[in-house]
Amino acid sequence: MININKKIIYLATFLLVALLLINSCVRKLPDKKVIETSYTLNVNLAGDGVGVVVSNFMGIDCGTTCLHDYNTDTQVMLIATPATGSILGSWDGCDSVSGDTCIVTINSAKTVTATFSLISTDQHTLTITKVGSGTIVSDIIGIDCGTDCTESYNTNAQVTLTAISSTGYSFYDWIGCDSITGTTIYDSTCIVTVDADKTVTATFNSINNYSSNNTNSNVSYTLDVVKQGTGSGTITSDLVGIDCGTDCTENYTSGTSVTLTPVVSSDSTFIGWTGDCSGTSTCILTMDSYKSVTATFDLISTSVCTAPSCNTNDNTQYCSNNQWVNCGTSEICSSGVCVTTIAPAAPSNLQTSNIGPNTVTLTWTDNSNNENGFKIERKTSSIIIGYTTGVWGEITTVNTDITSYTDTSIVAGGQYQYRIRAYNDIGNSAYSNTVSLTA
Repeated sequence: MININKKIIYLATFLLVALLLINSCVRKLPDKKVIETSYTLNVNLAGDGVGVVVSNFMGIDCGTTCLHDYNTDTQVMLIATPATGSILGSWDGCDSVSGDTCIVTINSAKTVTATFSLISTDQHTLTITKVGSGTIVSDIIGIDCGTDCTESYNTNAQVTLTAISSTGYSFYDWIGCDSITGTTIYDSTCIVTVDADKTVTATFNSINNYSSNNTNSNVSYTLDVVKQGTGSGTITSDLVGIDCGTDCTENYTSGTSVTLTPVVSSDSTFIGWTGDCSGTSTCILTMDSYKSVTATFDLISTSVCTAPSCNTNDNTQYCSNNQWVNCGTSEICSSGVCVTTIAPAAPSNLQTSNIGPNTVTLTWTDNSNNENGFKIERKTSSIIIGYTTGVWGEITTVNTDITSYTDTSIVAGGQYQYRIRAYNDIGNSAYSNTVSLTA
């Protein structure tokens, strides 16, 4: 028994020593190196303006360094800074944009373009108005309406507007766009060329609300009121809800009759309703669907003048009855009256009739509406005592709108030619056709 135990002890001791020897002889292998995948981010600067783009991670400082490799899935923030006299117009290639900041995730080779534009002294304002609840954003940085609903853009800048509906609303319609793109109006964008001050209205409809009351359901519809014009005023409703002023949107149960009344400020006048109402009195609506009305208020003109005078701020206006009045097309105001700015059109179809020994009647067609009169010229083709031969000379003038004249100073047997032309303060028209006769 003792011998068996000794054998077990010897075997255990042998195994322990062998394990210790093996452990001391095994060389520790180095950790396996993880190879990261990287992709290139390329930043382009475009436009006629000047600016730089830098990244939140080291690498991009474009200005000078516009290419950098980043490990896959790195989220890079790019920040654009326009130079003095320039603005950031737009980003392209970003995953998301917020003002001058572009976020891009590097999961492949990426190219981002920042477009800078020179600030022009010739700019116009784009204003967004909203009916209902939603946000309008522009592709060119500026409009984020929400909160920023007015922006100045260089003349002829093309701005694309996109509508984002709030919860409980869906986009319904655009007003004021130059063109609309999209498969339906509900997913469309609005394109505006800012070649003048412009206003675009975006309408969002409330999604019909249903409330259960045992087995009955009541449907409500949204009423939206929009105010516009140079004047001011408020719109009130006979039912609690609309007090526009400030509260211009309200939901009413289907079938409800709502009366809207314009309340005009002292310096303004109510021009009228458009949309689901018309006229200039109260607006009465039955809420059987979504309704939208626009109320226009304009300032009362306080411009007075003393005749005769011209408006020095607009030389196409003259004073009449203490008010400025527009001159006609192609006219300007001079010394208190409107005068034409172009010469008259030439008369035509000059003809002769009632030819006698000493008389002839001329008739013609008046083709202008701004002549002071007509000049009649004659040339003698035969030798007649007392007349200069072969030279055109003006024999008389007649007043505006006269289209005939009888010459009683010709001599029997004489050969004559006639022509006429219209005239005004600017100058003479071209000549009419020439007619010839023998008395």
